[in-house]
Amino acid sequence: MRTLLITLALARAWQPQLPQTGNWTQLIEEELDRSLRVYERPANVDQAYRLAEQLLADPDRFVLILGDTLIADARLLFNKKGLHHLEFVKSTIERKGHANVLYNYEWNADGFRSEDQLVREGCATPFQLTRVKPRSWSLQKTAKPLPRFVIAKRHGYAQCGLLVPNCYFEDLKRWRHITKLIRGEARNRTFASRDDRAFWRGSIRTQPECADEMGNFARTQAVALSARHPALFDVRCLDCDVRDEATKPCDAYKFDEDTRKVIADDFAKLHAPHVGKQLFSRYKYQLNLPGSVSGSYSRNLNHLWSVGSVVMMWDAPFVEFYYPALSDETHVTVDIQNAAEKFSALRNDQQRQQKLLANAERVSQELLCPSCLESYWRKLIRRYRSYFRLDAVLDDRDTLRRLLAGLDVSKLKLVALDVSTKWKLVSPRFLTEPGQLQAIADAATVDPDATPAPARMWRERRAKKKKASETAADITDVKRRAAKKWLRGVTGCLGHFSLCCAGGPDVQAARRRGIATMFLGLRRIKDIDLAKEDERPRSKGAEIPGYKAVVYRSDKSARVGGLSFAIDSGRNVSDLDKVRKKGKTKPASAPRRPKKRPEPQRRLDSYFGGGGSQKKPRRSATSDDAANESGAGPWACSKCTYLHETADEWGYLACKVCDAPKPDGA
Repeated sequence: MRTLLITLALARAWQPQLPQTGNWTQLIEEELDRSLRVYERPANVDQAYRLAEQLLADPDRFVLILGDTLIADARLLFNKKGLHHLEFVKSTIERKGHANVLYNYEWNADGFRSEDQLVREGCATPFQLTRVKPRSWSLQKTAKPLPRFVIAKRHGYAQCGLLVPNCYFEDLKRWRHITKLIRGEARNRTFASRDDRAFWRGSIRTQPECADEMGNFARTQAVALSARHPALFDVRCLDCDVRDEATKPCDAYKFDEDTRKVIADDFAKLHAPHVGKQLFSRYKYQLNLPGSVSGSYSRNLNHLWSVGSVVMMWDAPFVEFYYPALSDETHVTVDIQNAAEKFSALRNDQQRQQKLLANAERVSQELLCPSCLESYWRKLIRRYRSYFRLDAVLDDRDTLRRLLAGLDVSKLKLVALDVSTKWKLVSPRFLTEPGQLQAIADAATVDPDATPAPARMWRERRAKKKKASETAADITDVKRRAAKKWLRGVTGCLGHFSLCCAGGPDVQAARRRGIATMFLGLRRIKDIDLAKEDERPRSKGAEIPGYKAVVYRSDKSARVGGLSFAIDSGRNVSDLDKVRKKGKTKPASAPRRPKKRPEPQRRLDSYFGGGGSQKKPRRSATSDDAANESGAGPWACSKCTYLHETADEWGYLACKVCDAPKPDGA
């Protein structure tokens, strides 16, 4: 009987799992299309205009993108999750620009502001809700839901909303940097060398209401597994604030007897310090648990797919945008009843481990990479604009100006973020006048009365930039430059002398024949044994046993490819005919005349001070005091008539201008 129960528990699928009838991208797009069809599509432009007015009526959540300008209320901008979402949108604008769009962004992890608001707006609720006013149930039948972008759906796919990447992906550049660090650390550890336990770190924080305890309930059960099965689980809490069932009873979430024993014993022993994301790769298995606030998604899962470990998901109904592609082929689903049995079976199944590792890497590379997130976002925006006909409202200048004229700028705190696609800079500014909105609208739309520039002008400009066909002189010039470059590399310090190194007599002979046809007037001088230190030239620092070198002397000219060149000295290679015209007859072997070092110039004395040869004593407070106490008063120079106020400041009695001695008695 026990074996049958374990088999049924292992066979149960993950709650949000959809039938895998296509590739991953197709499954995600099908769920996106199904979410759009939940809402009523506007029949014409007038209905789309009224929908846009309703979206603008919620200043806490609307986001307006016009061209390269991102507009939102300060209340959304100063919200932590709202700011992270705007950073994500900003990074997509920087890469390839953005289409004009208007939407409401729901930043709550549940996917709605409150259960009552979800029902009151007319959303279908085929799941249990406990915090709804009676009047809202009657409004649900007639109200039409307003489309909103949500980061997760707590109650599964049946909940209304359009899923977008959660806000903790933040800026795409930052996300690329984070994943690069995590992957780099993961590559340093092989899978076999890692800890063979399931790993998790997080916080448990008691919520005021019982309905929001689902996440803490799951986390407490998982942490208790570490006490019951320490060889299998390393699941510990940073903050271990577990709900006390005696003082705060919750009938919806009651702990089993084993968990109660762990809590009663000493739950604080399961506390552990924080572990950085890059160090998660120490473990073979990563456990993902629901969020602690309400039991919805956890941002911890964003990077678990990149750690190079097997991902284990605690069974829960919440979903994110890429969940349609997930199944039992990408992760292992566990709960309190089957966690130990499933995990023990997984540790002994190496074939399934490798398959899960490969699919986890696919999730990271094909669904959560920066370009993947951007691709999904642009598909969502394109289909959202088309389905609700917002392109006809936001791309038409007159309609957009009329829509923005209805906004009372004085009562809002609108902030415009001007994103530069060229310099990757953001310039924020507050919008305090209606004219600022109208200017943004004009810049983001096309004037219907403007005359477009003909395409022929563009073609003419491109035609002018075409490169002219090569002539015979150009080809010869290219050959000349290539020959000069080759000669510089071959000769090096060969201007007049040549070192021809080879490993044997045959190769030496072949090398000599090649040099003789290249360098004119080649003469053999002597042989050098590179193994002998006294004969080895300075350029050959290492001893090479059995390696010979032949020293040649040549004239200062060479012939390569039918072209004649003059080797003046070192790597200086010139055309031979140009050298003859200039009359250069100095042989390359002539020694260089050393440059004469310039003599140091002595600083001459002047009326404005200077570097005379006489060293003046340092000025000190003692000398000034002695001069003042001696009663020395003003005196005039007998040579230049310069009037000195007091005794000389530098300690000797002379004129400061002409250095004439001080007259006696002055």
